[in-house]
Amino acid sequence: MPTLAEKWIEQGFNQGMEKGMEKGARQGLLEAIQLGLELRFGTKGLALYADISKIDDIARLRSIKEAIVIAKDIEEVKGLIKG
Repeated sequence: MPTLAEKWIEQGFNQGMEKGMEKGARQGLLEAIQLGLELRFGTKGLALYADISKIDDIARLRSIKEAIVIAKDIEEVKGLIKG
């Protein structure tokens, strides 16, 4: 049976791993978004990246990434950034 200290160490380790994975996922999403903006909308798309890079919510970043692919125009993507 693990001691209380061992439980805390394991809990801290798990939280650290989770934060690290979240940070990696965020970075990967930002890189995908940046590439998508550039390929789909050119320099006008890249102008949005500064605001997008400030977003920490992984689910919102995923929505933006998906919107870049299906958006009719850049205005649809802008709506997700502000909202």
